[in-house]
Amino acid sequence: SIEATVQARLSIILIFPMTSLILICVVYWLFGQLWPVFATAGVGLIAIIWTFAVAIIVDPQINLMLAMVPAVMMVVSFSDIVHLCSCYLLELQAGKEGREAIVKSCSEVGLACWFTSVTTFFGFVSMAFVPTPVFRMLGVILGLGVAIALVLAITLVPIFFSLMATPKV
Repeated sequence: SIEATVQARLSIILIFPMTSLILICVVYWLFGQLWPVFATAGVGLIAIIWTFAVAIIVDPQINLMLAMVPAVMMVVSFSDIVHLCSCYLLELQAGKEGREAIVKSCSEVGLACWFTSVTTFFGFVSMAFVPTPVFRMLGVILGLGVAIALVLAITLVPIFFSLMATPKV
């Protein structure tokens, strides 16, 4: 029990920040600009906070499996946002104006993100059929987290794009 608590703290205090730092570096390396880093990290953190809040409301006991939720959610939430940022830049390179690029990129990539998120959602929720209560809770929370990350990505990222200055391509 004490070792499980130590490992849960290690996951939240060390593994989650290291995962986040690696993902931030990869996003910066991919785009060479800071605005995609702020978009992915900002929306990702909001998705993690909401997901973890739901997990704590459902069960206030943080076990070793639930301690993995922040790191897994950071990876899951980054993918949709990276796709949105990439398509936005491609639309700008194609000569579209800012608003038009936002609408086109979010409508095209938003549908693809929907399909990947639905499959990931069902993949995680299928863990709810495992006869171990800890895995059931983890599957439900991660499935809910995927849904939260998708909703936040397709709502907050276009808002972020519209508020920031049009990036140079």
